[in-house]
Amino acid sequence: MSISNTVRSALIAAGFGAVCAPVVAAIVFPAWAQPVSASAVSIDNFAFKPQTLTVKAGTTVTWTNKDGTQHGIASSNNAFARSNTNPR
Repeated sequence: MSISNTVRSALIAAGFGAVCAPVVAAIVFPAWAQPVSASAVSIDNFAFKPQTLTVKAGTTVTWTNKDGTQHGIASSNNAFARSNTNPR
């Protein structure tokens, strides 16, 4: 059984892509990423990143909601007032 040149080329290209993709992703994607502040929190798929955040009093924390639903922010020890979930 012989393999056509087209199929052979496709198999070589697929193998090359499988080997190179992780290397390219490790080098290129971090360069595209925007730096995240140490006082930034995002919510995506109902999960916070980072899951916990400790900051000094008076620090501004930036919250980014990547979900399609509104979320409120609250403190477990009432250190700050619960946020309003209504858009402004």
